[in-house]
Amino acid sequence: LYLFTAVIRSKKGDVESAVQFYKKAIAIDENKVAAWQGLAKLYETGQIPADDFVLDVLDKLIILYKESPDKRQSYMGMRDGALLSSQNYEIILQEEHFANDIELCKRIVRTLVMPKHVYSDVEYALCEKCIGKMEAEAQLDSELASKCAMFRASFATSFVELRDLLVDEASRCGGSGVQGWIMESLRCIQAVTLLCSREVDMTVCDLLLASPERHFFETLLELIRDKKFEAALDLLLTLSDHQLTWPLCGPAIVVWLKQEQYERVLKLVDEALLFEKDAAVERAAREGLLTVKAEALDGISDQPSRLALHQLLESEHFDNQIWIFLHISVSHWPEAFCRLRKEKVAEAKENAEKALGRVADSWRLMLLLAEILIRIDRNDLNATALLLKAVKLNGPSSRIYYRLAENLADRSASKALGCLEMATRMRPQHLEVISALFIFSSEP
Repeated sequence: LYLFTAVIRSKKGDVESAVQFYKKAIAIDENKVAAWQGLAKLYETGQIPADDFVLDVLDKLIILYKESPDKRQSYMGMRDGALLSSQNYEIILQEEHFANDIELCKRIVRTLVMPKHVYSDVEYALCEKCIGKMEAEAQLDSELASKCAMFRASFATSFVELRDLLVDEASRCGGSGVQGWIMESLRCIQAVTLLCSREVDMTVCDLLLASPERHFFETLLELIRDKKFEAALDLLLTLSDHQLTWPLCGPAIVVWLKQEQYERVLKLVDEALLFEKDAAVERAAREGLLTVKAEALDGISDQPSRLALHQLLESEHFDNQIWIFLHISVSHWPEAFCRLRKEKVAEAKENAEKALGRVADSWRLMLLLAEILIRIDRNDLNATALLLKAVKLNGPSSRIYYRLAENLADRSASKALGCLEMATRMRPQHLEVISALFIFSSEP
């Protein structure tokens, strides 16, 4: 009678009452299979939640069907699902059969692995065992392979490791398959690479541009790759400040820096440092952002900026080419250079030549050596050649054109004036250029 009433109540949607009548039937006969099955059916159809009571029901059915392997296995699978739904991960980890059950491992990975998930120790151990088992013994479909890569990416310990893992996974997916979390992670990798080296990672770039999931980031990246910086700047001017979040702000900062909008760069860098990033890219991103900040301060080059640059160079220590260049460069600012003894000037020249010998294609070192040569002899022809080569490698720069004007002043006043005018167009705020241009314009 209780079972019949429970079934009727269940069909009418009165689940709470149905559960109570099933319990009354069990109280009379605790081995009444139909009562336990009725409760399991309510769980299976989503009418009652996975909780300790449901686990007790499924445990009882597993015992009752110990002589019926197929039904017992069915209820064991249902129990595994209930444990997973109720987040009883420690119990699953202790189960003897779980590590050998490929299908259960797949369910666990599909359930637990997700973008930006912070894994507990138990979740990590569970996923690690499941993924190890799956990768060793199962042919993984695209979804599960992506989940495995996502989990590995969550625990990458370095920028290089994360980059290689993502490239491998994106290459496996093919161009049209690079979407979702892989796409966003590759954007972060590209942003950090641009900030740290000012170079486009062409492998990552190709993967991003091949994806159908193209956003503003990819449009901007393509312009940077093609060195269309003015078009890139025009594109950025259509965005509001709140749209320049991470990782889009990475290439945006590089464009503003290239266009010598240093004040804008400083503002964006300070904001970008606050954005949350994956642990594997955090350190590299910070290095890139602070290096850009140092470059912007060097570019502004007024007294407060030089003081801030000195403080930054003293407080941070990075082993990248730009940072090293800035360290050398500040020691050769005009006022510092003038105080150097003759033998120190020769030493500076020798060090710059050695550095350029090691990195022959560095336009920064070419500029630095040219500046030193101009301090020794402002008509130096080697300085002219170095500056022209630096322009060819880097593109227009107010600093390079200013030094060219300084170098050409005695040989060709008209060319020097043209260089100053070019530098002024690029950065109207450049005080040294404005001063030199005023002097040239005032001369008869």
